[in-house]
This record gives sequence, structure tokens and C-alpha cells, in this order.
Amino acid sequence: MSVLTAYRRGAAAVVCEPPFDSPGWPEAELTGDPRWEFGIPAPRDGELAWAQHAYAYLRPRGVAVVAVSRRTCVAPSGEDIRTALVRAGALRAVAELPSAMSTDNETDVCLWVLQRPQGIPDTRPVRMIDLSGLGDPADVPREFAAWQRLLGDVLRTDRVAGRRELPDPTVSRAVPRVDLLGGGTNLLPSRYVSRPASASTASAAELATVTDRLSGIYGQVAAGLPTYAASGPASRPTYVSLAELERVGTLTIKSRDDTPRRGDVLLRTLGQPPTVATGTPADDKSVAQVVEIDEDRLDPYFVAAFLRAEVAALPVANTLGAISREDLRRCRIPRMPLAQQRRYGDEFRRLTGLQEALRSLADLSGKVIEQAIHGLTAGALAPGPTMADRVTAAAEGETSER
Repeated sequence: MSVLTAYRRGAAAVVCEPPFDSPGWPEAELTGDPRWEFGIPAPRDGELAWAQHAYAYLRPRGVAVVAVSRRTCVAPSGEDIRTALVRAGALRAVAELPSAMSTDNETDVCLWVLQRPQGIPDTRPVRMIDLSGLGDPADVPREFAAWQRLLGDVLRTDRVAGRRELPDPTVSRAVPRVDLLGGGTNLLPSRYVSRPASASTASAAELATVTDRLSGIYGQVAAGLPTYAASGPASRPTYVSLAELERVGTLTIKSRDDTPRRGDVLLRTLGQPPTVATGTPADDKSVAQVVEIDEDRLDPYFVAAFLRAEVAALPVANTLGAISREDLRRCRIPRMPLAQQRRYGDEFRRLTGLQEALRSLADLSGKVIEQAIHGLTAGALAPGPTMADRVTAAAEGETSER
């Protein structure tokens, strides 16, 4: 008689943390071993061998707690064994733990609670406990009373219904065994336990308010999109270099260390387009060159607009990705009367403002969509009528009124 046979089915409790995701186990040597009550594990499913090894030592009503990787809960190669554990009533609970809870701190683990039935298979539901959402492993309960609440009646061997505190349904749920058997016998609790809507989840009313505002803003943006006419057969403009404008005192290319003043044209690093200083702390970020403008002779927004194409066409060799003062002096802008410059400058200012608004709008819209998706999957929201449904309903209402 082997040592295993001598000790089989005598233990009241077994705790096991096997080697995780091992490349192989001695399957060929142990194929006929009596421990494989639920099936012979595949070569890479050594954790299923350890789980059955622990179970083999249990006496009736004995309990084994085995740590397994998340892979073992879902891998197709282990589906038959997981199914057999569920059907036989041996699997009583699964607790999904936060990251870094295993001894190697690299494997995300679940705890399988196995109990050998006494007599007929246990048909009670399997308790699924999802603790994976805890941000800190230190938050995992360590008190016996806390685990009693999480496990519910999993380890109760009597059938007397006592008055007990029910487990939190957003963390612990009793899942009928038949629900586990479909879809590959997936044993990850996060599949069955709905997480609570977090404080960051918007309510349906809040989302409706925000989306209504966004709809109005999008309408205003659409109305503000530019429309232009062809420029016509006007004579080709002449150009003047910044070096020439600096020579006659229309502008001054200053040191990058000078504090920008409102109305200065700023050349920035890393290929960012020229901007006009606003007199705020944002002016001091990523400045490569400062151009002081005589606003009685030049419009700064006109200068910034036409420098965009000039600067973008110049190769930049320095590590800051910034135009040099020598290259900047070679850049050119059209010769135009101040009134015409201001027309171009006003349009440039309006377009850059629209660009910023669209960028912010896109960011806000993306956050609203993420909130909506989170709300739908967390159970705080339910799908409503689409825009097409609302348009159809409105059209039908108008028809009925006629």
C-alpha cells in the first residue's frame, strides 16, 4: 500500500499553494494514479493535479483551499476537470484575489474551496467572491467573521436556517451550478459578480444633462465652422523677411530667456506652431524664440499665422526641435496693409480658438462615452432609445397631430 493510500481521505483540512503555470508535470509516470478522480490533467495543467492531490486526502466534509492561477480557471485544456468538479459538488467556492497576492507576486490567483461531499453530490450553488477590484492587497479580509460573511453558507454542514448576515452582493454571489457549466466552465468570479457602480460612475440623469449640453455645443460649433470664397485673380503678394522687418524696427527677435509680453509672437520647441502671448503663465512653457511686435505696424496674429507654414518647412537639427534665430530671420511673411493684416489675424484667432474648443470638446466627449460604457457594464445604466428612434417617434407624433 502506498503512502498516499494510507493517508487518503483522512484529512479534515488541506491548504495548498502549488507551483504556478509550470511547463509540465510527470503525467506519463502518474497516468494511472487513483488521485485523478476528475480527470488526468494536461501537461501544462499541473495546478489541476495539485488540486486533485489535495482533494484526495480529504475525508467526507473535509475542506481543501487551493490557490490556482487565473489561467487555470479558464484554460480550455482544463475544462473537463473543472466541469467534473462542479458536477460532483466538490467545488464549493472560488475567491478571486487582487494582484500581487501570490508568493511570487507575479501571478494573479484565485482560491478554490473544495469539499468532499458526504453521500450524494452537493447541489448547492457555488459561492463566487470577487476581491480583484481591491486596490491594495492589505484590504483583503483577514478576520474569520469577515470570511464567514463572504462565504455565506458554503461551509455549513447542517441545513438549519439560522439568522446570519448576508454577504455583500457586489462582492459575493451564489451561482447555480448549471450557470457555471456553459461557456467552457469559466470559474473566474469577476464573470459572475457585478461590481458596484463607483463614485465616478455618472447616473442616468447626470449623463443626460451632460449629453444635452454637448449636443448644444456641437450645434454651435457646426454653425461656427468657416465658409470661404475663392481669393480671386488678385496679384501675387510680395514677401518680406523677418530680418528686413527687424532692421526697420517693425519687430525685434529677443532672447528666449526674456519674459514674453502680451502680443509677442512665440516660437516654441518640439515642432509646436507659433502662438501669440496672452500675458498668462502659459506663455513661459516651451519657448524657443520671442518676437516683439510693433502693433502699430504689424498684427501679431497675422505674423503667427503666416509663420506656421514657414517654420514647418524648415529642417530642425537641434535636440529641442526648435527653429534657430538665423533660420527665423530668413522666414518671410506677405506685405499687406495693417487693416488687411488684421482681417487675416482675426480669422486666424477665430480658427485657433475653434481648434482648441474642438480639442476640449473631443476630450470631454470621450470621457462622457467612457462614463456611459462604465455605467452600462456596472449595472448603473440601461440602454435607452437611439437618436433614430427619437426622430421616428417625433415624426409619428407630428403626423398624428395633423
